[in-house]
Amino acid sequence: ATLGYRIAPERALAQNFIPGLDNPDVQLPVIYEHLKEDQKTWPQDHLPQSFAVTFATGVHAETLHLPNGQKIELATRVARPSAFKQSIPGPFLAIILIGHLTERKSDPMPLRAYAQPVISETYLTAVDSDLERRTALELAEIQRALASSARLLDIEKPLFDYNTGAGLCRPDFILEYQDRALNIGRRHIVETIAYSNEEYMAAKGLTIPRMETMAPVLQLTDADLRSAHLRPMLDRTLLRE
Repeated sequence: ATLGYRIAPERALAQNFIPGLDNPDVQLPVIYEHLKEDQKTWPQDHLPQSFAVTFATGVHAETLHLPNGQKIELATRVARPSAFKQSIPGPFLAIILIGHLTERKSDPMPLRAYAQPVISETYLTAVDSDLERRTALELAEIQRALASSARLLDIEKPLFDYNTGAGLCRPDFILEYQDRALNIGRRHIVETIAYSNEEYMAAKGLTIPRMETMAPVLQLTDADLRSAHLRPMLDRTLLRE
């Protein structure tokens, strides 16, 4: 994914890209020493820098918490998205800029980071709420349970908007169900209702009718998921015989 990108003239991103800081074989002091040695080959008008990507279990102010218990302290506050003025809890996929704070003579350190909420360490897919995350994990459990009885459930988590005849929308989950024994195939959308403020509900009021032009829509609240209503809802609609 880093091929073709440059972070300085004649300097490919792939040369200074470190995946997996939560890996015990990847140590920050080694990265710092590499950057110090790297100064000799960097363009004079650019400060040496590297980018690292890591899974993080938590974020607090200027600190990233990694699964192995390691903490990464940054020079600035960790940037992270919020939804309707509410922070989204972890886990996160974080990208970190490592470099010199002021000049080449200063010691390298983690400078900035952006932490994107994701489903889990196994499923590094972005989510907009904790409800969306928990719904994704529950759908994956249902998918595995159905597979044992030769019924297929494909789960799509769209990254981009769909252009329907009624306008743009981006469903949380698009489910494609097949029961080959009964020759049944259906498509449904699961849309999480994660917040209750007026702006959020107004936006859902616009996009859900657009989604309904694509497939039937199941609206899922936090109370539904906590009460284990998702599977019964699907049994009555998508999974019915």
